Amino acid sequence: MSQENRGGKISLSDLRDQHKSESQQTQPRINTQNNNNNRNSSNNQYSSNTQNRPNNYNNSQPVINARLQEIMKGIKEKGYCESGSNILRKDLLSNEANQIVEQLSKISDTKKRLTTTQLRSFFGEVKKLSFKYEGNKMNEEINSRMVVDLLILKSKVEYKKDKISPEFRFFMNENLDIVINEGTIESYNNFVILFEVIIGLLYGKGQIDNK
Repeated sequence: MSQENRGGKISLSDLRDQHKSESQQTQPRINTQNNNNNRNSSNNQYSSNTQNRPNNYNNSQPVINARLQEIMKGIKEKGYCESGSNILRKDLLSNEANQIVEQLSKISDTKKRLTTTQLRSFFGEVKKLSFKYEGNKMNEEINSRMVVDLLILKSKVEYKKDKISPEFRFFMNENLDIVINEGTIESYNNFVILFEVIIGLLYGKGQIDNK
């Protein structure tokens, strides 16, 4: 249904399509050790120059380690819940959550380690939306509003990109993308639970700076 037929309103499918198009334009680069081995000699100089660029080169496409991308790809394919049910996958909250934390802990730039203040801020934003939509019945209007709020939340993650690690930025954006694409309150609540587990594991492993 066109926007004119809807009285100028933007539908949930419109928001998803727009977000999908924007996300495809800013896919992160994978950081692997041997990703240039098969390039021919004519590209050697270009490859060398690319590898010598600082990590903050082109912040819209951060360098992300391949393992974290692999983990998130698996979560996207399997989803948050067991197949055919609304029950969260046990592996998501155990093995996969621990693997995510392991990758989030591999931060070479100590200045971008997560702090208590930053984590409290991000989690506060996440919980604020959870409370906002708590008890709402699913319908296209409610879900469309939620997607808009999630896109705003993604913009807040981007605003902090110079103060957080590329790995944490990637984790947040990938999970918000999952919820935006599914477009349901249930999916958002599942993300909130995963985020709570990740926070607990990060604190437990001493990966949060107390400041």
